[in-house]
Amino acid sequence: MLPVATVRTGSPAGPLHLVAAGFSTHSSHVCTRSLWSLAVPVCLRPQSYRVRRRCKAGTGQQRGSRSRKERENKGKNMKSGERGTRGRRGEEEERCRLFVDGDAVGLPMIEEAVSMLRGAGWTVHAEVFAEPQRLRNSMWSQCLQEHGFTFRGVPREGGYQDLNDEAIIAAARRLSRKTTHLCLGFLVQDEDFIDVVRDMSAAGHHVLVLVPKCYAGTVKRFEAVATQVLPLSGGYEETRVLAILHPSGQGEVQRRTAVLPPLLPESEMDAVRHVLMDTGFSAHQAGAFSGLTKFWYANSCGPLVVYPYSFAYEAVAKRIQECRDVGWRRSTNNLVFVLPWRHGSFSNKRKSVFGHVMAYRIVKGGGPFMLPDSRKVVLRVLSRLGYFDRRWNADEAEAMLTFCRSSRNKKNLRKLGLLPEEGDAIADIRDKLRAALLSDETRGHWQPSPSDQDVQARLRKKGLLQTQTSREEVLRAMKAFARKLNLPPMKTYNGYAASLLSHINAKDPSRRDVIDLRLKRGQRERGKAWR
Repeated sequence: MLPVATVRTGSPAGPLHLVAAGFSTHSSHVCTRSLWSLAVPVCLRPQSYRVRRRCKAGTGQQRGSRSRKERENKGKNMKSGERGTRGRRGEEEERCRLFVDGDAVGLPMIEEAVSMLRGAGWTVHAEVFAEPQRLRNSMWSQCLQEHGFTFRGVPREGGYQDLNDEAIIAAARRLSRKTTHLCLGFLVQDEDFIDVVRDMSAAGHHVLVLVPKCYAGTVKRFEAVATQVLPLSGGYEETRVLAILHPSGQGEVQRRTAVLPPLLPESEMDAVRHVLMDTGFSAHQAGAFSGLTKFWYANSCGPLVVYPYSFAYEAVAKRIQECRDVGWRRSTNNLVFVLPWRHGSFSNKRKSVFGHVMAYRIVKGGGPFMLPDSRKVVLRVLSRLGYFDRRWNADEAEAMLTFCRSSRNKKNLRKLGLLPEEGDAIADIRDKLRAALLSDETRGHWQPSPSDQDVQARLRKKGLLQTQTSREEVLRAMKAFARKLNLPPMKTYNGYAASLLSHINAKDPSRRDVIDLRLKRGQRERGKAWR
């Protein structure tokens, strides 16, 4: 018999607690008078949780639901013209099965998407895919309870795969094989779902894609394959931060009063895309943000606001209109654009200061920059992002691998097909990173070196470090702690920090496996890196 974990709550707004099957051993976490419960087969991948809504008083019917008889009567009474307004062929098409990429979108966007679909008359059955630990977040658990969403926990087990995307795609394909003429919705932010959306549309399903308006290129590409694309306002909230790229290639982040990003007409966006494709700065009609910034820089157009993104599109559209007869320079693929961002928890206090979570991440990243391509461009980018220096992190190979292990960088490399593999030589890894940095398929979002604050906190807890100490003492303490844990010796400060962070977060459900590589330095080194 499969081990099962049951999730219960004591009140409508109370947090969810995982009990049994190793999640918790405290009986006080279970309320026998709970209104909701979840059956969690912990050995299945992905794990599935069904969060039920409260029933109407005195009935067994969920709020907002209808009985089978009511639905059948509505179908009989509906005129053929009304039934055909959305291409429905039965009651099944009144339901929209919404697949949510919980790794990419937050609660406000999920609620906006569900509200939009319900306003259009759909009965929404949403499935949220995210790491299992997300269910322990009180805000997420409350949202799931209020809306009656299904939560599917996807354990993080592969450094070379996006398991969340794969779980969503597999679930959609399974559902489409069982039933015909479905309405399938995808709430996503990237283009990994284009193939499945195309296949679902070709199979006769009504496919809706909900994407933030600020991802104009992604919206454009989905429009070619989906039944309908519904742009969301996500990304157009007020921000209090501007990131500016200067003609010198240096950048800065400025704090401002509340700023609402502009929303360009589709005709102006099409004009920008046409010029970018014509000059070689974009390889497809959807356009590319990195290519847009490189177009501006290569044509010496002056300072450019690169965040919020729509300011950059607005500036390019205006310059194109003003200089219709100008011969624009063509791309030679010799520029690297970087708009660093760093992850961090986003509290209500920080929201009042920065306005938007992306603004906070970009402030922590330190500001944009542009570099010309060269044999040393990878090392220069690593230096700017804090992975390489001449004193603490002087080993280039270890700096490159530490860069590849950071979550955002790993995701970018995986999507580009340039993630280093076991057996790659140092030169191979350098070439892959150079190609990735030159690519226009990212927004230039690369993650700076990880903070050592968690490591220092653990060292202080173990009594290996004083409250006020120098970096030399931190390094000595990290070496001692690594030896105690039988971790492989490293050559750099960041290498030790990354190794210890992997150990500290080893049981974190949101953690993906580290990248294990064998390096060749003239001859192949035996053993794996940082396992």
